[in-house]
Amino acid sequence: MRIGILGGTFDPIHKGHLRLATAARRKLRLDRIIFIPANIAPHKKNRELLPASERYRMARLAIKGKPYFGISDYEIKKGGISYSVDTLKAFRKKTGKKAKLFFLTGSDSLSQLKAWKDFDKIAQLAEFVVAARPGHSIKRINGVHIIRVPTLDVSSTYIRERIKKGLSVKKFLTTGVYGYINKKGFYKCTQPLLNKEGLRCKKV
Repeated sequence: MRIGILGGTFDPIHKGHLRLATAARRKLRLDRIIFIPANIAPHKKNRELLPASERYRMARLAIKGKPYFGISDYEIKKGGISYSVDTLKAFRKKTGKKAKLFFLTGSDSLSQLKAWKDFDKIAQLAEFVVAARPGHSIKRINGVHIIRVPTLDVSSTYIRERIKKGLSVKKFLTTGVYGYINKKGFYKCTQPLLNKEGLRCKKV
């Protein structure tokens, strides 16, 4: 078995995540890709996130009907800050030597890799794969494989900001995730303020 692991806060999960996973599966000939929503991401521990349970539900909705995709709540059940090295150790223990693991991430994480907890051990536990957009030059790092994938130029931050401003995000999300966000009213301004920098949301 060749298994891809794609972690993230997924706040919210969007089509860019799915396109990255789909392209990586084809290029790396993966049998399955597991999405793992973080409980608390180390680099985002000071930012307020949607509850992990809600981000997990959105991820499940996003991959519904896609047989090559799966999801794990390992990091959520583990609690605390989610470190990739701990997750990979757990998956390696579960799969043993019978599976080859591929840890997938976007090129926006490349500059931060050396700051990750036990990065060298991560590279020993799994093939570390960075997905980059075609035509974009990125610095190579030892132990990191780079693949070119036609990713969607969108981020979760961009989606949250558009929702706060009352702008459409429908084209960036699967139908299930889009409907769930609308139903729950996630990311909307409760007290919008207009200043010289544009529309902002007052914290309540």
